[in-house]
Amino acid sequence: MGVRVCEGVMYADSGQTARESPDGWLVSFLPDRYFSRNAAVTALNLAELIASGGHGDRTRLRLAESWLDELGLGWEDVRCLHRWRGFVEDNTER
Repeated sequence: MGVRVCEGVMYADSGQTARESPDGWLVSFLPDRYFSRNAAVTALNLAELIASGGHGDRTRLRLAESWLDELGLGWEDVRCLHRWRGFVEDNTER
């Protein structure tokens, strides 16, 4: 799990990217929103966390929810990410 930050572009191991534009950073799975550099890193870390799965780990779910809140997003905003539903279901107590 990792995010690489380069000149004008960021890469996540999950395959998600962020690219710098004149209006801010565009994150591949949130194409209609502009982010600060730090928020783009947070968004890519969120994608990494979801892609890595995890089963029955409420700490991971709380971390993901914290990052969503920090970005002003909800679970519906990241439903395009592979495994997002499984991540939520796997990490929520039944």
